[in-house]
Amino acid sequence: MIDQFRSLILQFLGIPYRFWDPSVSCAGDHGPFWAFNGPLPSQEQVEKGQMNCAGLLNLVCRGLGVPIPGADAQYYYAGGTKVWIDYLKDKGMLHPFKPWIVYPEGTLLLRDYKSEDDQGHIAFYMGPNSIVHSWPEGGTCFGTIQPHYYEFICLPDGWISK
Repeated sequence: MIDQFRSLILQFLGIPYRFWDPSVSCAGDHGPFWAFNGPLPSQEQVEKGQMNCAGLLNLVCRGLGVPIPGADAQYYYAGGTKVWIDYLKDKGMLHPFKPWIVYPEGTLLLRDYKSEDDQGHIAFYMGPNSIVHSWPEGGTCFGTIQPHYYEFICLPDGWISK
């Protein structure tokens, strides 16, 4: 499963970042959230619709056949950062982030929603000090871990499980 995860992540590198427009529901087969339980959209559709950090996670989940929280109910905030954190917390899969630990590739790094100005963040741990995420300043790209930014982790065997 980790090979399929890696292939999906690399496929989305370079896709531009798009901020969420609160007048549009997160649920559905559209960017920037892509919160729809179904097959992956075409690469062309993703490039046109763009994505945010939660959208990257949702697209990877779709490629792996992992359900997106709230998508089946067409919940307005389906697949958003806060919804993911609440879902993983309810399942007992969130653990405090400890920047000195070397986590398995595919571990989720999460920062909780604070306000409309700080809506949290989701990134994929790729190795020591290396992440892939979707970020306003670089789109979907590799980045370095900011040790005091993330609050939680979810190991791959937690979020990848169906």
